Amino acid sequence: MPMWIKFVLLLTTICLCWSTLLPCQGVLAQQRKDDDEGLVTVKGQFIIESDKVSDFDWTSMQGSLVENVVFEQPELPENWQAMKLPERQAWIQEFEASEKGQKMIEANARLATERKILEFDVDQQGKFTVYDVPPGQFAMQAAGQIEMDEQIYILQAFGQMEIGEVDELDLARMPVEIMRLLRMGEVAPEVAGVDETNSEQTLSAFRGSYVFLTFGLFSNPAFQQTAEALRETAESSESADQLKVVAVSVDENREQLGEILAGHPVPHCISLGGWDEATLNEYGIKQLPSFWLIDPEGQIVLTGQQFLFELNRTGYSLGKLVDEAIAGRLKIGGEAPPDEQKDAASDDG
Repeated sequence: MPMWIKFVLLLTTICLCWSTLLPCQGVLAQQRKDDDEGLVTVKGQFIIESDKVSDFDWTSMQGSLVENVVFEQPELPENWQAMKLPERQAWIQEFEASEKGQKMIEANARLATERKILEFDVDQQGKFTVYDVPPGQFAMQAAGQIEMDEQIYILQAFGQMEIGEVDELDLARMPVEIMRLLRMGEVAPEVAGVDETNSEQTLSAFRGSYVFLTFGLFSNPAFQQTAEALRETAESSESADQLKVVAVSVDENREQLGEILAGHPVPHCISLGGWDEATLNEYGIKQLPSFWLIDPEGQIVLTGQQFLFELNRTGYSLGKLVDEAIAGRLKIGGEAPPDEQKDAASDDG
């Protein structure tokens, strides 16, 4: 499993119910090509190792180095792990409204806006150069896209680096990841694995019903809260009679998975037996959990990215958002609902 996903999973317990988004901002540094003492030149070349993509226009790719900063986190109550998801949401909302919470939010917003961001272009050979990088820790991100056979693919590169006291840092050849960009209305790719009884199970077997599809690492303690929310959605949502709730596990140890499901069951399970690059790349999944809504014909109603956006925009619970989307009441990308609707949705759990 890639190391970045392990880091993301450590934060899942808080991120699943944290409603305040930090601004993706920073100080855009000017590239000067100076010989200022202490500044470093970073260079490298992106490459494609797959035969899937050919004749890619590297100049369409945009990249940046973003300074890593450590955001302040709230001191969680001792019974945090025992709290149910609605209780966690309520605690966080109360903390955000407190004087201490407001100060923390403001301090984190300042960190986000003051961090350095150095953008760079890529030439026709996939080469790039970033001048005047100060010492410190930076995250690199670069992305472009290409359309092939009426499908859109994202080419992206990520990396973490520590800039030390050197004049030049050569990252050499850096392979890019190729991931399909799914859109609402497209047919969801097949997901194939085994269920909790080790029998073959597929996503297409649920055709004829709406499917609330969740990808997750079940062995992560935070997923226990997700499993509870999935069960509540399957049992008490207004769409329960036309909905199948399916959780896809990327856990490698299937014996351990069985033990986890015995204590924290999910309505339907598909085990991939590990980090299945082919399946997860088809869905463009970069972090877990990832939530999707699929209609009875197998077409995507909400992609993983859109689902998270709507959760943050509306403040709805998982089950409430699924109900609103299936009923056609969700104005995708619209304005956030009134505060009283948010409060009611939180009470629903």
